[in-house]
Amino acid sequence: MGGSWFSIFDSLNVLTIGDIAIDPIDTDIIYVGTGEANGGHNNFPGGGVFKSTNAGSTWNFLGLTNTTSIGRIIIHPTNTDVIYLAAVGSYFSPNPERGIYKSTDGGNSWNQSLFISDSTGGNRCCYGSKQSGVLICCDVGACEKTKFISSFWSVKWSLSQC
Repeated sequence: MGGSWFSIFDSLNVLTIGDIAIDPIDTDIIYVGTGEANGGHNNFPGGGVFKSTNAGSTWNFLGLTNTTSIGRIIIHPTNTDVIYLAAVGSYFSPNPERGIYKSTDGGNSWNQSLFISDSTGGNRCCYGSKQSGVLICCDVGACEKTKFISSFWSVKWSLSQC
């Protein structure tokens, strides 16, 4: 396995990738969040989030262009219609599309689940065990680093110490 490689995303007009997530149940389903998620002085913006249902042969645009940079995509381990996405946002100006987004329909629509400010964006998310359903997301702003904890089955967030 892995002896040869071929490109599956070069046909799209997006240069940078922030994260890739593969559906844990159907590995033909791939999500790609675009934009450089780890800031620097030469960042290139992305073009939103994309989904393939045929292992990367074709791609569908799922929106969120104005999030600029997507740092993490998390797919629920048993209900793969539930997806969380951490949007960093622009590194050079405030924008209200930052934060954590949730989809309950496989990425066809997104709701901004956690918004702190137009200068604080979502960077990383991870989840605990399949049984716990705990989701932890970190948001990074100009002068702050905070951690929020939620559950896959809730949209209520609680602040935790980093």
